[in-house]
Amino acid sequence: MKKYLVFILMLIPFSSWAQSITGTVVDSDGQSIAFANVALCQSKDSTIIAGCTSDENGKFYFTTESTEGMYLRISFVGYKTKLVELGVSPLRVTLESIMLNEVTVVARRKLYEQKNGEMIANVKGTILETFPKTADVIAQLPFVSSQNGVFTVFGKVTPVVYINNRLVKDLKELDQLMPSEIKKIKVNTMPGEKYDATVGAVIQIITEKVQGEGLSWTLYAGSKRSERWSAEEFASLNYRHKVWDVFGSAYLIQKHQQIKMKANQQLSVADAVHEVGYDEKEKVKSNRIAAVGGINYNPNEKISAGVQYVFNHSTWKNDMLNNISHVVNNEMEEEQQLALSNKPDHTHNINAYFSGDLGSGLSLDFNFDWLKGNESDNMYSWFPNDASEDVNTVSNRQYGYYASKGILTYANKYVNIEGGGEYSYTDMTQTYDIDNTTLGINNSNDVTKQNRWALFVSAKSQFGNWGFGAGIRYEDIDFDYYKNNDSRYAQLTIQYNFNATRSKYKGDSSSDEKQRL
Repeated sequence: MKKYLVFILMLIPFSSWAQSITGTVVDSDGQSIAFANVALCQSKDSTIIAGCTSDENGKFYFTTESTEGMYLRISFVGYKTKLVELGVSPLRVTLESIMLNEVTVVARRKLYEQKNGEMIANVKGTILETFPKTADVIAQLPFVSSQNGVFTVFGKVTPVVYINNRLVKDLKELDQLMPSEIKKIKVNTMPGEKYDATVGAVIQIITEKVQGEGLSWTLYAGSKRSERWSAEEFASLNYRHKVWDVFGSAYLIQKHQQIKMKANQQLSVADAVHEVGYDEKEKVKSNRIAAVGGINYNPNEKISAGVQYVFNHSTWKNDMLNNISHVVNNEMEEEQQLALSNKPDHTHNINAYFSGDLGSGLSLDFNFDWLKGNESDNMYSWFPNDASEDVNTVSNRQYGYYASKGILTYANKYVNIEGGGEYSYTDMTQTYDIDNTTLGINNSNDVTKQNRWALFVSAKSQFGNWGFGAGIRYEDIDFDYYKNNDSRYAQLTIQYNFNATRSKYKGDSSSDEKQRL
């Protein structure tokens, strides 16, 4: 009995570390708001450290180790974001709707719904299609947060983004897609077996078939200032004729930064006190040019195919001046350190895709990607008063990649079955050269190659408000590494992964949009 008592007493302090945060999100009329984002932040303007969404009754719940100085950031499309300092649970948070021109129009429309383990946002015909950019729409979705143009899903890694069934490799591509062209967006926090283990979440944008024919274009220009001016320009051109759609676009991004930093360090030893001061000034300039061209074939809503080419070229330059002061027993020495960095890179990418309904409940999705690129990093650092510490380094990375993925789907009103496979090959060469070998750093010339393929199958079924799913994935990875072009360092790794998942959820939950204009 004493042993059990001691064990229970040992658990008490550990269990007290976690504190529960509960509450309800409602509007000004007291109606619950489903799928509102509830984020936990360390301060009013800090990044998100945890989060969840309210359920269909507007309730939310999660745990945290400490509530001191913590804030909840609650947001939902059509309402003002609210910050609430954590206190005694449960909380009742009232969101204020966004009102314009003192005119109120109330419209009810299914804005969000949850089905087959996915959160689905209906964009067409809702307030979401009035946003200026597609990135702004994604930032409003349940489970999703955005900071500095990077999306994250609560409790997950950065999600991969698809437009229809084509993987988006550059998020700037979202600027080419207007919210009015989007039918719906799916957020999948349990991607399943058709994605590898590194994919923690998927955002899939489903577009509508564009109507009309002829020539259209889009122009955009913007700038911002933070110590120095930065600019961004974008232009696109599109020609549509019957089932064919030819498009091209280009954008230029120029960023300028000026960084100033001062720091002091003090170290006390037996016979002296050392003080080191740094006064650093940096100027950063980056330019990025991208061009996109391609053609789509859309004979009807059931079949879509196309190919596109993307070229990217960017440069990054950094000039740094660092004044270093060293004081020992009130005697000061001063020196300067200067550094120049230059990082040019360019990539070529070709993507082809097919998505079609084959009839009798069958559909096929196929993608192919080819990528080739080169990146360099050149750095020169020197001390005007001591040439022995001058360092000049040059690193270069050349890489090639191609991949294909096919998914065959059978669906009826009872079951959804997906099966398919994917293959990818990566070839990369990295070199590093340094002119000051006295630092103990050696030159290198390394090569890595990887073959990866996978097979997968999964099934989902829904009965009323309950859904069930299961699946399995098999992966084979063949990896070779050559150090300084010496095959004796080649390493072969074969990995077999069997992943089985089962999920249970309530489906077809929805929220009504109250839109006040």
